[in-house]
Parts: sequence; C-alpha cells; structure tokens
Amino acid sequence: MDKYAEQALLECSSETTAAHLGGVDNRPFWNGYSTQFMYVPAFQFPRVLSASGYLFTAEDKNGKKHTFQAQKPTASLAPIWADIPAGVVHLKVESLNKKGEPEHISGARSFYKLPSFPGRNAYPPKRCSYRECALAAYRCIYNDHAVQHWLQYGKPKADYPHNVYPAKTISAIVRAMVKYAEIEPSCAENSLKLACRAADYLLSVSFDGTHPLAGLPPTYSFEHLNAEIVNKIAPAAQNCVGTTMMIYPFSAGMAYLTLYKATKNKKYYNAALRIAEYFKKNVLPSGSWYLLYDCASGKPLSDNICLDFQIVNFFRKLYEMTEDETWHKLETGHYNYITGKCLKEYKWEGQFEDIPVSLPYENLTHFHPNGLIDYISKYLSKDEKMVEEAVDLMRFVEDQFVVWDEHPE
Repeated sequence: MDKYAEQALLECSSETTAAHLGGVDNRPFWNGYSTQFMYVPAFQFPRVLSASGYLFTAEDKNGKKHTFQAQKPTASLAPIWADIPAGVVHLKVESLNKKGEPEHISGARSFYKLPSFPGRNAYPPKRCSYRECALAAYRCIYNDHAVQHWLQYGKPKADYPHNVYPAKTISAIVRAMVKYAEIEPSCAENSLKLACRAADYLLSVSFDGTHPLAGLPPTYSFEHLNAEIVNKIAPAAQNCVGTTMMIYPFSAGMAYLTLYKATKNKKYYNAALRIAEYFKKNVLPSGSWYLLYDCASGKPLSDNICLDFQIVNFFRKLYEMTEDETWHKLETGHYNYITGKCLKEYKWEGQFEDIPVSLPYENLTHFHPNGLIDYISKYLSKDEKMVEEAVDLMRFVEDQFVVWDEHPE
C-alpha cells in the first residue's frame, strides 16, 4: 500500500474528513436515498425518548458483526468503519434501556461499502498523454456516423435516437467540433463546417419571435427523425414533447458563443444573446428559474428550480465578452442561489431530460458540485472557506459516484 492509499483509507474512516457529514453544525442528512458509501457515514435515525444510549450493529458481507455504542442514533460509524470490508453492510441501531440492554429499534438500512483509493501502484502506467487521449476522443466523435451526417446533410440522422434531444445533443456536437478544430488543424475546416451546420439546424428549430419561449431551442423534437426507431430507445421523450427543460438553452448558448469565437459569425453571438435576454426577463427573485415549462403557454409546470453551474458559466462568459453588468448580475445571482441554497443544504438535484423531476435528495448528481469546484478553482482560489468547501465537495463526489475497484457485489 503506497502513501496515497494510506492517506485515502485514513480520510475515509475519519469524521473530520467525512463527505459533508450530516448532523454536524446543523448540517442536513443528504444521504437518505444513497445506496453506497466510501467515506464514513451517519444516518438520520430517530431518537427513542427512554433511551440511555444506542447500540450500533453492522453485519458485513462475511457475516461478521461490528458493534459500538453512542449517545445519539445519528452518530457516525467512525468507530467501526475501518474494520468493515468492502461489500454489503446491514446496519441496525437499537435503543438501550437503563440497564444497557437493547430495547427498541431506532433504525436500520443496508448499503454498499466501497473500497477507497488503492494507490497509484494499483494501476498500470498510462499508455498515452492527456492530449493524445483527448485527440482520440474527439476524433472518435468526429468520425461517428451520426455526427458525419451533419457534415453531409445539415440535419439530424433520422435513426439516431439522441437527436430527439436537440438542445442537449446538438449543442454538445457543436462544442466538441469547435474544440476538435482547435486541437487538430488538419481537420479544422470540415470540423467547423460541421459545427456550423449543426448550429444552423438548431437555430432553425428554435422557438420564433412570437412564441412565449422565443429564442430558446427545444428540449425535445421529433422533426426529421424516425419516431418508431427513436421511441424504442428513448421512450421518455415522447411523453415530454410539448415541454421545455430550462437547463438546456444554456447548453445551446454556450455552444453559440464558442462557435462565434471560432468563426466570428455574429448570428451565433446574436442567438446566444436572445437566449440570455429571455432569462434576464424571467429570472426569479432567487436568482434562478423554474425547471420545467409548457411550450404552448410558456408557463412553469413544476416548483422545481433550475440548478446548473453551466448557467453561471454562460453569464460569466457573456460578461467577459461584453463587460455588461447585466450579465454579471445574473451570474452572481445564480451563484448565490447555488451556494446559499444547494451548497448549504447539499441538495444537488439531478436534472435530466429523460427522467421526471424528483424530491429533495432522491436523485443526487455530481455535475453541479463539479461545476462549483471548477468555478472555485478558477475564480475563488484565495478564498480559504470556499477552497475548503471545494475539498468537501470532491469527497462527496468520490463517495457517491467514484468506484476505484470492482463493485463489491
């Protein structure tokens, strides 16, 4: 075991480095729906009024029981965490009577304990540089039959199901092809041509000037697609046609600004501005927007609020390009919403086009924390408090979304 593996094992077993441990300094318990943990967890089990203490019993995958006692049912599993092997864990917490005997069950749950980082020596040496790896990835995208279809025909490949999400898929293609043109000069001309044709198509299917959502690209569209083939692979889209998810126009806005920078064609800059103007007019006092809207009326369909760091990045980019304080205000407003609401309560709600909106903590995601980590590293590296938050966020992401070894079961 190298020093990095030793450090990882130590951090994963310590309360002081736990992934935003619930119950500490009035922190919420964000892990009610979580099914796996790498860092030592604590759970929001209820108190029993007559209890003199609580007995924690964790049975590991080998049937061995690990126990300790604590004064609260919300105590962390730190006293036994390092001794529990990776695998399924069945936890039971019982209240103790005045004689110190188990009396009532306060709570129970089962989960996976994931292995911590095994150290650099556990992995083979890298086969290529990061640049070579990136080039291979972008080259693969460029040569994909569904992507090349844009270069040849200027419209989506009819049997490619992900084209049913134009704001998301086409925006990603545009950004990827601009980047590929930047790092692979021999393909720059065709790559930029491909990006422009994809962007022009996205503009052509966006809501027009008389529409309540004027300037925004649709989240769902079957135009030029084979509905029968698409519905077999992406059935959720059919049920959502007629609605727009408000995180995706920002994807398009970033794609347009990226393409404008590469081509200097003002129509892409203007397209990004139209998107920005819509959100400027419709911003909520919280600094965000409702997540889901009806296309026909332009009215919100749920109380869920947009949470996406791409929103902050979009307005930041506009502000840097224009020095217009309007965009800086919107950037700051959404940043304050994320840090004041989501960071404080750890409500990192996953918002995706192919699933319904969710209850708090039911569907956590790593995308928004990753965005905040990146923002802190770029703009707030001298703010010690925010740097500490970034480290905590990295542990949360590792805890919930990283698997260093084969899954234990």
